[in-house]
Formats: sequence, C-alpha cells, structure tokens
Amino acid sequence: MKKVVIVLVFLFAGLNAFGINVLFIAPSGNYAIISQQMINGLELSLPHGVNVIQVNSKDNYMSYLEKYEPEVVIGPFFDTNVARLEDEVCNKNLYVFLPFSKNTDNCSNVFFLGYDPVRAAQEVANAVCNTEAESIAVFYSFNKLNMAEKDEFLKGLSVCGKSALLVSGIPTFFNLMDQFVKETFGVRKLKRFSGLTQGRIFTYDLRLDALVIFAPTNVFAHLLSVLDYYDIYPDGVFSTDLTADEHILGIGRNMLKHVNIITPFYMCGKGTLCEDFLKEYRERYYENPTRFSALGFDIGLAVSHVLKTGSIAGFNDKQLLEGHLLFFNDRNIAVIDYKKIGYREITRCRRQILNR
Repeated sequence: MKKVVIVLVFLFAGLNAFGINVLFIAPSGNYAIISQQMINGLELSLPHGVNVIQVNSKDNYMSYLEKYEPEVVIGPFFDTNVARLEDEVCNKNLYVFLPFSKNTDNCSNVFFLGYDPVRAAQEVANAVCNTEAESIAVFYSFNKLNMAEKDEFLKGLSVCGKSALLVSGIPTFFNLMDQFVKETFGVRKLKRFSGLTQGRIFTYDLRLDALVIFAPTNVFAHLLSVLDYYDIYPDGVFSTDLTADEHILGIGRNMLKHVNIITPFYMCGKGTLCEDFLKEYRERYYENPTRFSALGFDIGLAVSHVLKTGSIAGFNDKQLLEGHLLFFNDRNIAVIDYKKIGYREITRCRRQILNR
C-alpha cells in the first residue's frame, strides 16, 4: 500500500492546473438538478484551466476513462456504479472522490467526501451517552435508511451501557400522528375549572429524558408539532440528517428549545468563507446555492489541494464550508464533526435560511 501512495504522490507533484480533466459521473433524470448544483459549486472552487467533463452514470462511463484520461474522477453517486468503478481504478494513478457512496475496498486513491447518515447516527449515540438521560425513546420512519440509522444508534448506545426504554416506528401519514402520540405517551385530557384555565389542558404518562428521531424533515417537524400541542417536552430531542429549513422553523418555541439537530449542512455562518461563497455563487449563477452546491464546492477545494500538492495529506477540514467538516484519517475512515443547532442559532439565521 505504501508503494502505491508514493507513486500517486510522485505523479501529481508539480502538476499544472491547465489541461487537467476532471470526470464528473452523475445520474440524470430526477437527479439532474442535484448534479448541476454540485457542478456549479465545483467549478466555483476549482482553479482556472481545469476541464470538468460531465457524463451520465447510466452510460458506459468506463469508456470515458480511456477517452479523456482524467486525473480526477468525482462520482458516481450510487453503490452499484461505485463498485464497477473501483474494480477498474482501485490504487491506480488517479484520484476518485465519492460524494454519496463510501468505497468498501479501501483503495488508497478513493475518498469519500460527503454525508454518511449511518456515521451521523453514531454521533447521535455519542451525544446521548454524554448526557445523564436514563429514560430514552427512539422513533423512526419505516424506510431502509431510517431503520439502519435506528439500528446503528442502538448499537452505539449499548457501548456506554445505556438502552432505549421504547423503540417504535412512526406513521407515514400525518393524519395518524395525533393518535400515535396520544396512545404512545398515554395522553389524557384533564378536567378544568371554568374561569381558571383557557384552552385544553393535557397530562401524559410517558416521561422521557431523551427522544431520538430518525425521520424525514417534514415528518420530524410534524411529530414535534403534535408533541408541542399536547405540552409534551422531553428533556432533549435528538435527530440528524436535517437542514434548518421552513419545516423546522415552524415548530413552536417551547418545543424547539429542547431540540438538538446534529447535521453536516449548516450554512448560516458569519465567516468570510461562507459569505464569499454565497456572493460569488449568486453573481455567477443568479440563484442561491444549496447544500449540494456547498458539497461540490468542498470537493473542488479538496481536488485543488491534490492538484497543487500532489497528495490528499495536509488538507485541512477548516478549508471547507462551515458545517462540512468531513475528512479522512490515515485508515481511510470518515471523521465527521457535526454542529448542534439550538433554538437561538436557528432564530439568528431565520432570515438567511428563508431567503436561500
């Protein structure tokens, strides 16, 4: 393995950016918008003279490796296509950056620079382990990803000697959420004395130190809104793979201050890097960037570093856009630093978020 790395470093050392091809392998169809947003961000951070060649992952993209002889490959997005590419290029003299699918063959020239939701679930487990929570519940949506996140969280929780009091799937249909909450928490309506109270008052049986939710953003927000309606406030609510969008901002203040969202996509920073990225992106493309634009920008920074120095070593995650602190250690394992978003931070960024 060491010999391969030395060869790669020698190959890339002193490369001039001009005349270098970057092959961007991405799906079309429903994913075309995401692909374009990533390319926009990528081109914004690559040095001048680098040629970005986009090819459809549904085509025979292996033939493009021979045609264009790229120094860098970005993509493809999905596991099946990644496996095909790795069989061809593993440990060869080009760099491959995967935005959504981690490589499994430990190729020295293949890097993951994107969002790993299962690893994020591990980070949630670490966060809960660092609290004094004893009564813990886990709610999850019935899809493969959220169920995998749930399983990974429970595995991580057991490491610190904790376990979940309740593990339950949540309904997909919003009109079933109210009944689910009432039955799960044992919600009861209290009798009220005329003139002393206003509105409905509820009590409930299930008291939680921590509620962990793995679900799409809209389902997550709706569930918390229902809990807020019944005045159910766990000491801490944890989730992941969410952006602070209009769904989150619609949650009531009393509930939102209990929420800890662990997410790699948080673009409301005041730093120069974020401000310059936003300004330059709008000036070039006449639209606001998305989290996929930011991911493309970060990958472009990593590629630029490789082209300049001839190695991925020394690339500092502080160079990445705020909220994208993703990097590899020397064993090719993703190291992720997530931000926790609280109510005050969301309030401070409300205007920025709604204007994105």
